Amino acid sequence: MYALAFLTIIISLSLSLSKDFDFNIVTYNSVVKLYNEYNKVRLHSHDIKYGSGSGQQSVTGVESKEDQNSYWLILNEWKNETIRGDPVKCNSIVMVKHLTTNNFLWSNEIYESPLSSNQEVSAHKSDNGHLGQNWQVICKDVFWTRTGNVMLKHVQTNSYLAVSGKTYSRPIANQKEICGVSYANGKACNWKVMEGAYFKPTEENTVNKFPQDEEDEVIKDNSVRGDEL
Repeated sequence: MYALAFLTIIISLSLSLSKDFDFNIVTYNSVVKLYNEYNKVRLHSHDIKYGSGSGQQSVTGVESKEDQNSYWLILNEWKNETIRGDPVKCNSIVMVKHLTTNNFLWSNEIYESPLSSNQEVSAHKSDNGHLGQNWQVICKDVFWTRTGNVMLKHVQTNSYLAVSGKTYSRPIANQKEICGVSYANGKACNWKVMEGAYFKPTEENTVNKFPQDEEDEVIKDNSVRGDEL
């Protein structure tokens, strides 16, 4: 129900960005698509398991900007409460939850990625705060901004979320391999938020309220903003 409700917001919300709109910060509980400019793909997942390695839900990169399976919910690390709409600071630890399957972006050093033999990245159910689902937001500013690139560093293994550049065949033809790499290759590891529903910063004291409450102000952004890449 949670995922369906947020997808409804994203699809049906009619708010548009005004000329004086200058909110440029990624906030907790916002839903975003993560874009790698160099490979021109958005982080993606679906209910298709890897045929090797962990056998967990596969994570890939897709060129389409319309695919609803590319939405991810930005959450604070396990049991570290934040107010919805709080800005995400650089170096914060976050969890990245796939909206349509409710699985978390996950990795470990046991399994190799299928095509490049780097570290496997998958989507996996929550495991009570296991470090496998924690990612550090690496960026240069004070906060994670909507116009800047970030890297996501896996807390448990110190690897960076990356696009290997290799392409899958069936059953996920033309989708790019996502993996973890031990070095910060800027082109392959840079991610930028694109389309999504963003909560504006709020002074409310309520923690983790359901996202479609009427008093919440959500900004929908369907623009690709290619001129800002």
